[in-house]
Amino acid sequence: MYRLALISLIIFSLILTSCGSKDKSGNHEGNIDVDSDIYIVPIGDVDVKYLKAIVPKLEERFTTNVYVAEDKKMPIPDDAYDYDEQKYISVYILHEMSKKLQFPPNSRVLGVANVDMHVPGSGYTFFFGQSNKKNEYGSNILSSHEPKLIRSRKAKR
Repeated sequence: MYRLALISLIIFSLILTSCGSKDKSGNHEGNIDVDSDIYIVPIGDVDVKYLKAIVPKLEERFTTNVYVAEDKKMPIPDDAYDYDEQKYISVYILHEMSKKLQFPPNSRVLGVANVDMHVPGSGYTFFFGQSNKKNEYGSNILSSHEPKLIRSRKAKR
C-alpha cells in the first residue's frame, strides 16, 4: 500500500511540474518523453528501498533516466517545523534543497519526505507536493506521509 501510494504521488508530482515533452505529436502511447534526467532525493527518514523499487516504472513512464540520489540525502531542516500547526513548512525544505543540493542544469529533482507538510496561509488541509521552478533545475518536494484526517477516517471504518 505504501509503495503504491508513493508511486502515485511521484507520478502525479512529476506530471504537474510539466517536465516538457519532446514528442509534440501526441504519439507517446501513454508515456511522457522528458528531455532531462530525474533525480529522486530522500529527505529525512525515507526508506531508500521504496524509492529504488519504483525507478524502473518511472523510467518507463517518463522515458528518461531516473536516479535515486542517495549521496544527496538531506535531513529535514530544524527550522522547517511549525509548532502551531504541528507540520513542516514545505517552502523551507524546498529552499534548503535549492541551497544545498547541486544537480546538472535542466535536470528534474524530486525530494521525497515522509512528514506532514503544509504551506502557511494556504488554507489547505492536505498537502502532497510543491514545485519550485525558479532555480536552474526544476525542484519539487512531495510528502508520502498519510495525513491525520485520512488515518482517522480509515480507523472509523
